[in-house]
Amino acid sequence: MNVARFLFLNFLALATIALSSCDGPAGHAYDLPDKQQPALWRIVDPDSGRVGYVIGTLHMLPRNVRWMTPQIKRAVAQAGVLITEIDAESAADNGFDAMAADEPVIPLSKRMDGNAFGQAKSLAEEHNISLTRLNSLESWAAMLVMMQAKAQGLSVSTSLGVETQLRAAFESEGKPLLPLETATDQYARFDGLPDEVQNAMLARSVQPSDPRAEFQIMLTAWLSGDLVALERISLRGIMADAALREALLHEPNAQWSAKIAASASQGQKPFVAIGAAHLVGDRNVLGKLEADGWRIERLQ
Repeated sequence: MNVARFLFLNFLALATIALSSCDGPAGHAYDLPDKQQPALWRIVDPDSGRVGYVIGTLHMLPRNVRWMTPQIKRAVAQAGVLITEIDAESAADNGFDAMAADEPVIPLSKRMDGNAFGQAKSLAEEHNISLTRLNSLESWAAMLVMMQAKAQGLSVSTSLGVETQLRAAFESEGKPLLPLETATDQYARFDGLPDEVQNAMLARSVQPSDPRAEFQIMLTAWLSGDLVALERISLRGIMADAALREALLHEPNAQWSAKIAASASQGQKPFVAIGAAHLVGDRNVLGKLEADGWRIERLQ
């Protein structure tokens, strides 16, 4: 089973937008580990003693997940500001339609081999997606639409996601919320990929898979704080492509670590909630902070 072929998007805030139609009542029941303890870190400036907190997230979750442990609650209480990838307003007004079809494209049948196009056509018919619309979309955007279709029935919700719950907690205390970037910034990373990379992503996105089983693997790894498993998931499938890792992980990691460090250095005591893939693997956010002199302490 190729987990990252589909679910790498749940490491990205794009999942909050592109897969938002997965919201809905409980259906499929996932197996949850007895001990639910997502990884949590504290970053410390050895010179000033100023601190921040960092948690890797899943942007969508099923019901009955109890990820908000006493340790996380203490960190939230001590923090002064919540930092997330994007803000709720950016997600609501994401500009997908404008960016997804602002360049001329050839039909999908000419962007994909016969087998992949057949899979795309079957998936579109199964989920009532207009082939005419897909033909008008750039390959990265068509990929997101295909993944959205495959995600139907996952029984997960953005309203139960980590960022949504954290925003509510900080807002109730009158604490500020700061985004690292906008939804447009995240779409632009896909939009800027070479055509051949986009086409390869699109072809992989329509391959047969079992989204529920794949999400179960990811959910278990995340809730267990299993960084080895999370890294393995985040570096397989589509994300095995070096150009994609550079655009979707390494480049934002470098930008975000600088913003996180600036917030903590100013004494804001940030609580940082970003997709779990940004905290594992090569050139991750925590590694960049450590290289810049911050002490990294795993609290959970």
